[in-house]
Amino acid sequence: MVKRPQSNTLVLIGIVAMVVLPALACGKQASISPNELTANDLSGKDFSYREIVQLDLSGKIMRNVTFRGSDVINSNFSGADLRGADLRARLHYSNFTSADLRGADLSDAWMRESNFTGADLQGARLDRTCIEEKNVWTNAKLDEKWARLVVVISAGIQPGQDLRAYDLSHICLPYYNLERVDLRDVNLREARILFSNLTGANLSHANLQKAQLISINLSDADLSGADLGEAELEGVNLRGASITQSQLDKVVLKCVRMPDGSVKGECFGFPPGP
Repeated sequence: MVKRPQSNTLVLIGIVAMVVLPALACGKQASISPNELTANDLSGKDFSYREIVQLDLSGKIMRNVTFRGSDVINSNFSGADLRGADLRARLHYSNFTSADLRGADLSDAWMRESNFTGADLQGARLDRTCIEEKNVWTNAKLDEKWARLVVVISAGIQPGQDLRAYDLSHICLPYYNLERVDLRDVNLREARILFSNLTGANLSHANLQKAQLISINLSDADLSGADLGEAELEGVNLRGASITQSQLDKVVLKCVRMPDGSVKGECFGFPPGP
């Protein structure tokens, strides 16, 4: 079972803001009626900030369709033509088997237990896409960086695993157990790591410039020599971590448990860790 660090109200508000604030700004999301989807060719349609729940869109032509900020839940896109689509949305429990997603924009999307078996995502944008562990990627086609990453994610990252061979820049990892993983010298620039356990992880000399580390446990981690320039740490436990004050001077600290046990940055609720 994944060990999840303690979080606080501020951290939760931060995550909600990053993921669903655009939808809230537009008021309650309206559900899409099946009557809006009767045409086989829906190319160019705007379904942004909508609820796409339990809909069958299999085989539809949906080039350059916009689903930005939408909740796509338990829906079927198998065999759909989604080339160039804007899928910066929550993609939960949905079926994209054999879908054509070439050139689609999935940056900042959140993928949870969705099926991409045989899907073509070559040229798709996946920067900062939050990819949970239980998505299915069998025979999916992705650009090299992301193809390598989904293989290791699908296999399940193990405590103490050596991840030095991977480019983790612009990745989003939510709810992962990364205890004692080896991330020495790894490129994590602009990565987002959320609600995860990195107790005892080795991040020495890693590139964490502009990374967002939110509600994670870095107790006893080795951050010696890591570049944290303009990184944001919120609700993070650094108790016992190897990190210098000069490194921390470059970081935005929000409710962070410091290596000596003190707390830096304003907290709303309980600070992380003992």
